[in-house]
Amino acid sequence: MKRVLILIVCLISQLCIQAQMRLLTTSPLFYDEFKQGTVFFTEGNPVEAKFNYNLVLEEMQFIQDDEIATLTQRRNITHIEIDKDIFVPIRREGWAFVIQDGPVTLLEKRRLISDYQKGAYGVPLTTSGAQVVKNLNSMYHFVGDVAGSGPVNSEHLPRPFRVESSFWLMKDLKTHHANRRNFLRLYSEVGPQLEAFMAENDIDFRREEHLRGLTRFANGLLLKTMAKR
Repeated sequence: MKRVLILIVCLISQLCIQAQMRLLTTSPLFYDEFKQGTVFFTEGNPVEAKFNYNLVLEEMQFIQDDEIATLTQRRNITHIEIDKDIFVPIRREGWAFVIQDGPVTLLEKRRLISDYQKGAYGVPLTTSGAQVVKNLNSMYHFVGDVAGSGPVNSEHLPRPFRVESSFWLMKDLKTHHANRRNFLRLYSEVGPQLEAFMAENDIDFRREEHLRGLTRFANGLLLKTMAKR
């Protein structure tokens, strides 16, 4: 009985630590500061700027002329490279970043849940009073001012935000929810092996480590099949 209680306590402690690391943050932005990045389009030359992802608005923002601007059209954007991360637009549902690459790419999308009043954290969180920026293909709107591009000021945050993650698959620049149906559809060439792997490993489609393993396995099978053609 004592051994069982110890195991239960250890398990609860691990879950609490993981929950704090994965679910809490004190910044409304993906990075602590705006970072140099590049936007890639289906047509035309790439554009460089300092970017950050606003997890409250679920919008990609950048700095230009000492002001923060937000991308307002994403239809002809393939992806944005920021530091070592690659972000892609998810339909009209914000942006996701690559966590497992391959013939089919696994993406994670994060957003923040909070009952705070938006716009009180040193960065603009609303689009009121937006004005069109005429360069960068007229794809952006100003949404506020920023004093430089240093670390975001979060000293006034009374308590953390809650982070919510969802997972997506991308193939041929099209994105799909990372669920059982879409895995089997996108990997139809190796469907039987994939179904067996899912059953043997009891895949939970809400867990990142399960999806990483499944995507890695499925891409490996797909690459072997493609090599035999």
